[in-house]
Parts: sequence; structure tokens; C-alpha cells
Amino acid sequence: MELLFLLLIIFSLTCVRCIGCERRCSQNDTYCGDWIGRTFVPYGNCPYRQFTSEEARKCVGNRTLLFTGDSQIRDIGIGVGLFLQGQNVESSPDFKFDKKSESIWDNCTQIGYFQSWGHKNKGGPDDHNGFLFPKKELAAQNPGWNWQVQVWSIFRNYMIHQGSLKQVLSNEMMKENLQFKKADIAFWNHGLHDWASWNSPPYGEKHYQTVVKEWLDLRNQVPTPTIWVAMNNNCIDLMENAMINTKKITQTTMVEEANFYVHKRLREEKLPYWDAASVLRSPQRCNVSGDGVHVKMFVDIVRANILFNKLCDENFDWIGGTDAFLQ
Repeated sequence: MELLFLLLIIFSLTCVRCIGCERRCSQNDTYCGDWIGRTFVPYGNCPYRQFTSEEARKCVGNRTLLFTGDSQIRDIGIGVGLFLQGQNVESSPDFKFDKKSESIWDNCTQIGYFQSWGHKNKGGPDDHNGFLFPKKELAAQNPGWNWQVQVWSIFRNYMIHQGSLKQVLSNEMMKENLQFKKADIAFWNHGLHDWASWNSPPYGEKHYQTVVKEWLDLRNQVPTPTIWVAMNNNCIDLMENAMINTKKITQTTMVEEANFYVHKRLREEKLPYWDAASVLRSPQRCNVSGDGVHVKMFVDIVRANILFNKLCDENFDWIGGTDAFLQ
């Protein structure tokens, strides 16, 4: 009994030292862990430290986290914002994010139309460019909530070419909206909306040269440290019926090869990468997928906790920066 207790203490201390590190995956990077209910257990059986929302807020302090790209990184950013506002895994919905969800609208502020941007139709049903957490009213009710999460919907190469993302990552939009704070760190991903530019082999290399290259070119032109984020691995069985089977298979293969190639390439070049898709390289992938492409909302709360394992130390102090994402 005493030996078992000692082993548990050693195991616990070992896992604390895992904070901030990258869990390695096995089987040629195709198996990263298992889902037991709503808990993700990484390969190697060294679980992530479980942060409370209060502990995460202590770590973040008055900093601003920025997320930009398509609907997948949108969901991750919303998960981080909701987690900081107090939502936990158990209370999170068992369905994928829906932009009409009242739970989202009630807890954030929409990033609206900008006069200087011409690619959005002012007054249209989708007349917003993302989300801002916490909602102004919630921040006023909670003294000390000086943090901010910005979630920007800039998901196509053409939008990046127009200079919108450079403005965002250079904090220029603060001039048009006084609610914005200066971003301290940013997370970027897109790709599926630019399908046509990399939908023939070799998928990984083409994704890198046509999509990731946008990040490579821009990251050194802006003051905000920016990390590339993996795409969600897909579940074919849950993908919408409107997609023909060949496209489902092709897209699933494209994403897997792109993630593998980009992760390997950026690691070799010592560039920052967050493998947010590791929780989906699991035998239970379809159990936690919402529609084959997006995950159930509780998964993004889990990913928020994983992210804070990289941004915060065991004392809940901020250690964030690109160095934490170089493994």
C-alpha cells in the first residue's frame, strides 16, 4: 500500500513537469491518446493538469489572446473565451458549435463591420468578423477581468491578400474599435476554404506552399507573436451526406497528410506549431466529432485546458510565447 502511494506521488510529480511540453504520439504520429468519457488521456498516460477557470484567468492576467482563421480555429477561440468566463467540460454542450447558439451570443460581443474593409456586406445576415470575450457587461460585473480573447473570421487567402489580417495582427483595428486591446499572442489556421489550391498530391507539401506560406510570409511583418495551428482530423462517417464519398475520403486524407507534413517541417525549421488536432488522432475520434469536421463543444473546452498547460506554469504564472510551441 505504501509502495503504491509512493508510485502515485512520483507519477503526479512527473506529470506536473509535463506542463508546457509536447506529448509525443505513437504509430507514426497517428495515435496520440484515448477519450474516456469527456477526458482525453494522452499517449504515455501522463494527463494534462486540470486548470480551473480562475487559475487560467490568474495566468492570463491582462493579456489578450487572438485566434484567426476558419471555423475550426473559431471554435477553439470560443472554447478559450468560454473557459475563461467559467464554462467547464461538464457543463459544455454535446454538439458542435452553431453560430446561432444563444449560449455564444449571450457571452460575447460580435466583431462588426469595418468601414475600411470591403469584403463584407454591411447589414447582411453574417455582418460580423468574429467574436470578442468577455462581453463588456460581464467584464463590468467581474472586477479583475482585464483579459481579452479575440476571434477573427479571416479564412481565405484572398482576405489575407487584402491586408485585413496584417491590420489585425498589427493591432491597427484598435483605431476603429476602442474595445480591442493589444494582442499578446495569436493562433492562426485555415486551409479547407482554399481546398482548390492543394487538392492534388502531394497534399502536405502543397498545403505548406499555398496556405502555410501566407503565415510564413506575414509572421515576420507583424508585432504579434503568431503560432500555426493544426486542422481537425476528420471523421468520414459523420461528414455531411451532401458530400460525395470520394470528396470525403480525399478531404480526410488531405488533412491528415497536411498536418503530418506541416508539423514535421515546422519542427525541423524550429517554427511555432500547436498540435491542437492531437486529441483527434484517437480511436474515439468519431465519438467526439460533431459533424465529421468540427468537434463537439466540450472538446474545445478540453483543448482550452491543454492550451493553458502550454501557456502557464504550475504556479499559474504566464510562460506563454512562441518558445512553448517549438516542440
